[in-house]
Amino acid sequence: MESFGFHAIVVDGHDVEELAKAFAEVLLYGILFLLKLIISLLFQAENVKDKPSCILAKTFKGHDYPKIENEMNWHGKALGDKSDEVVSHLRYWHHNLSLFFSH
Repeated sequence: MESFGFHAIVVDGHDVEELAKAFAEVLLYGILFLLKLIISLLFQAENVKDKPSCILAKTFKGHDYPKIENEMNWHGKALGDKSDEVVSHLRYWHHNLSLFFSH
């Protein structure tokens, strides 16, 4: 995979702890990449003296939430029969981020 430009992490696919550490490493790598990008953007903004700078973040509603992502008529409304699935998804992310930041 490295020959294709990937940062390859080889683990025992049957070792859950080893897999979790690899995922944490990838997540950390992603966070560091984003921080470098943000710092780069801030330096770009700092070097422009003749006009104000702003960062426009392109998003879409419900990103990464099952069955409501980018769907019409869900923004700011009760989830109804989708509540259980969305709350479960939120708990999953909360649990996984808690694991990452507790180490």
